[in-house]
Amino acid sequence: MDRQKSRAVLIIVLVLECVLCLWTGLHFGRSQTVGMDQETLMIRKTDGSMEPGFYTDYSCSDHAAVTTEGFPLGRGIYEISVQAQGKGGADLITRLVSDEDTSTDGNAHLVSSDSVQLKTDGTATAYRAYVHVSSQVRVEALLKDTAEDGSYLLLDTVSVRYLRGRTLAHELSKLLFLFLAADILLVLFFFFRTQTVDWLRTHGLVLTGLAAITAFACWPMLRDRVFFGNDILYHLRRLNYLGEGLMNGQFPVKIQTGWSGDYGYAVGVGYGDLLMLPAALFVILGYPLSWCYELCLVYLTALTAWIAYRSFTGITKSRMLGLTGAALYTLYGFRLYSIYSEATFGEFTAATFLPLVLLGLWEIYTAEDAATGRKGVHHLAGGIALVLSSHVVTTFLLALTIPLGCLLFLRQTLRREVLVRLLQALGLSILLGLYFLVPVADYLLTQGIAGTYWEVLLWDTTNAPEALFANLPDPNLIHSGWAGIGWWAFGALALCLALLLSGRFGTRSRAVAKLLLLEVVLLWASSESFPWFLVRRYLNPVYEILTNMQFAWRMVGIAGALLVLLTVLSLSVCNPLQVSGRKLSAEWIALALGVLCVVQTGAFYHETLTVARSISMVDRAALPAFRIDEFSIDAADPELPYREQDVVLPEGSGASGTVLRQHGLTVTAQVVVPGPDAAEVRFPRWGYKGYQARTSQGQKLPLYRAADARVAVTVPAGYEGEVTVSFHEPWYWRVAELISLFTLVWLLLPTACKNVIIKQMRKE
Repeated sequence: MDRQKSRAVLIIVLVLECVLCLWTGLHFGRSQTVGMDQETLMIRKTDGSMEPGFYTDYSCSDHAAVTTEGFPLGRGIYEISVQAQGKGGADLITRLVSDEDTSTDGNAHLVSSDSVQLKTDGTATAYRAYVHVSSQVRVEALLKDTAEDGSYLLLDTVSVRYLRGRTLAHELSKLLFLFLAADILLVLFFFFRTQTVDWLRTHGLVLTGLAAITAFACWPMLRDRVFFGNDILYHLRRLNYLGEGLMNGQFPVKIQTGWSGDYGYAVGVGYGDLLMLPAALFVILGYPLSWCYELCLVYLTALTAWIAYRSFTGITKSRMLGLTGAALYTLYGFRLYSIYSEATFGEFTAATFLPLVLLGLWEIYTAEDAATGRKGVHHLAGGIALVLSSHVVTTFLLALTIPLGCLLFLRQTLRREVLVRLLQALGLSILLGLYFLVPVADYLLTQGIAGTYWEVLLWDTTNAPEALFANLPDPNLIHSGWAGIGWWAFGALALCLALLLSGRFGTRSRAVAKLLLLEVVLLWASSESFPWFLVRRYLNPVYEILTNMQFAWRMVGIAGALLVLLTVLSLSVCNPLQVSGRKLSAEWIALALGVLCVVQTGAFYHETLTVARSISMVDRAALPAFRIDEFSIDAADPELPYREQDVVLPEGSGASGTVLRQHGLTVTAQVVVPGPDAAEVRFPRWGYKGYQARTSQGQKLPLYRAADARVAVTVPAGYEGEVTVSFHEPWYWRVAELISLFTLVWLLLPTACKNVIIKQMRKE
């Protein structure tokens, strides 16, 4: 097909896409509100029969729920508001269900709705629900079977409101992403067919391999629920309120609302959220929270496989070994354990960039020319900065292990060119991470942050040596238990040792032996056989520093990356390998290790799918209340936000005030100070540095942190009007962000220009 016909086909496709988008906008541009009161409510009994009523209690064994009559809802996103009174705490819940889905667990997926705890003081409980297929639905309020004596439920009103803007954003974005993918394929097929075919011939095997690795690593995510992990609710909350912070105009989102009774929490200061940003955009577009979290896991897994492939390919100069390293690193047990059992988002996000750190160190120490050394500096600095942007504790572990590795290679480290490159990488990583380092250092040094006081001793957070390689089931049946690195690690370590003893590494034998020693030390330090007690007794200052890693088993994450490096290095020198007079190629050894890794991963998945508890999370309303944690202000009372939601003025002053509106971190209150003296007005926000107060005329008012850690504003005598408190990053935070941005552009611009020049030369 010639270019003119191809252009015509593409134009027709674009027109059809525009028509479909227009039809979608008109179809979902409707308005709908449904309201019901006690006169129309029903009691649904356990046998499925209905009778009029709006009350049930613990003694009504045949009452399954108080429910509305069935009513039709079209496809879209709805806000359900339920007003109730009762007693029973977490045993009182509400949800939206479809009458047309007669399966036990809602397997038809006509409706997605969390089971949300009801407020029992007469105020409304609001939550979102998704109607995927137009159907007859009803709103239920339940009193669980676990309710104790005296529990009861009285339902007052139910309101269902169609969220037109959120639904339009959700449906149109799905179409646009689909159309974008289709249009890219059409352009490649019609206008760049030759280049695309040539590229696929060259990279098709690697692309297929990386896609297969990513798909297998993400296999348990093929559901509309997420697996319960120890930190899952914490990171779901982070993701949700990161999206809402962006929607409210914050960038970057350093303090998130929705924590601590909406007083705010500096989670964005202590936790880097750079890799969460793409998923947070989908939160804004109305996608279910659990779906956004799983999307985050998918693209992080794909990024892990790709970075591992590029890093190990760069080290071994072999695509096959790079793909082997990507498979072993992406699928090794501890990484999957971090995702599906612990939900330690920071750890497995930071682990994405550990192969990049290894690549940078390898290039710095083995560089034979300036260009390779410069690449090593960039790779090491970028890897460290990205780890820092993901998880501070993993950065601390790198600060321990990288100097230890440099000491093992002291002679090479003291070479002028190597030492200069290491210092350059350190300085560059600081510049790249300055946008994160400045706020966290500012708050830790000046804000009286609570921090983490870790009482558990390191030898209480270790595992039995055999557990480092095996899968252990969860005795509590909450998640899928512990997964070690995998049995393939035994084969890899044995292979490396055998090749060392046989001299196959040649001039690199001493270097590989040192890496193997470091690997053994890291694994030993994460096991209960390590003498942590003796370290505490005789090297207590060192022990106090090491407690900052909180869990000794975190060493397994660093050890896993180093183990894969040793594996690909071993495979690179064992082709062919003589075993009992027979030749055994590196490809067959890699296949055997890969199969063993996949089999153990499959066993872990079986445990996950059959034992682990999964949770539905489509809306923030189901998230439990968060009170206080490591980046809270030390003097903050965790119960205060649940007692005080309005402004507070000094008693006896005659001053009065009330909150008029809140938008994100911004609070506006009407304040009257009639007396001869100024009044201190305390706002419902924790007093983190960065807040400012202004009158409705724009006059800036003195602001400080009150004794109870809230934002306090001094309002002058005789003032009557609005006072607005809003958060603004300090100027030096912005300077740090600009420095990091300019450093990134300075690094990427020469590469981009070089690629453009190369493409132009090829055309000529």
